[in-house]
Amino acid sequence: MIQRNRLSGGITYVCFACIIMLAVSTLFTEILRYFPSGNNAVDIMKAGASSLIAVALPALVCSYFRGGVRKNLRRYRRRCKKIDSFMLCAAGFFVCVLLNFFSGILSRALTGEYGTKINADGFWEIAAAALSLSVLPALCEEFAFRGIVMGILSRGGEGFAIISSALFFALIHQSFGAVVFAFGAGLVLGEIRRISGRLLPCILVHFLNNIFALALNLAGGVMKQNDFTAFLTGFLIFCGISATILSAVPIIRGAPVFEFDKRKCVLSKKQKLVILFSSPVFLIFAALSVFGIIF
Repeated sequence: MIQRNRLSGGITYVCFACIIMLAVSTLFTEILRYFPSGNNAVDIMKAGASSLIAVALPALVCSYFRGGVRKNLRRYRRRCKKIDSFMLCAAGFFVCVLLNFFSGILSRALTGEYGTKINADGFWEIAAAALSLSVLPALCEEFAFRGIVMGILSRGGEGFAIISSALFFALIHQSFGAVVFAFGAGLVLGEIRRISGRLLPCILVHFLNNIFALALNLAGGVMKQNDFTAFLTGFLIFCGISATILSAVPIIRGAPVFEFDKRKCVLSKKQKLVILFSSPVFLIFAALSVFGIIF
């Protein structure tokens, strides 16, 4: 009963934090839409600042009431050798690139939208885009979800923490393609966090994925269509092969990939799912997220 109440309380606090994230990010989006500064670099920086305010601060407040930042960040310890951890991080990057591409295709097939074109010309605008769309989201989102949220939800077991944190991570994104990508990437980054025991590899993988997506976005407007398509096809094949090899080697060497410690939670899978999906605050958060995605 005690573990059930602690898990239920943790889910409630996480849901409140995610509702605040949705509200603040929506507010920032509307402010930028109706009150542009006239300077593209400044507007891009403001969009990046929303990651810091909308994501990191609610996670900090949530952590304060659920054990503190330091305690939640220390919930996991390294489970494999450093070389295996490095190879899994590299494999995670290639998997995220593939997820990004295929979620874009799925989004275009279902909604007709493939993503947002980034307009950045000149050094300062590109630098502002790199900082705001790659560095800050990687730092803030990984701190919030792989750090704080996974730490709080670890009371439900390692597998539950990874899957549920990926779900929360996906639902704060406000487009169909982003939700699909974020859930898949959340699973990958969550496992990297669990098996490496550190947050830095997750931040690095997230940053590399974002900066690569930004580079492709900018290159798409410069390269010829045929050249860009050929390059992208070749690189995706390379990503698939690399991800397979880099993930297979640590597994062969005995790295405990997706081998969760089941001793940390006495609740069954069904009990944990009931606690999550019967939470009124979670249902409110999910409804708000779906409303934002649709409308």
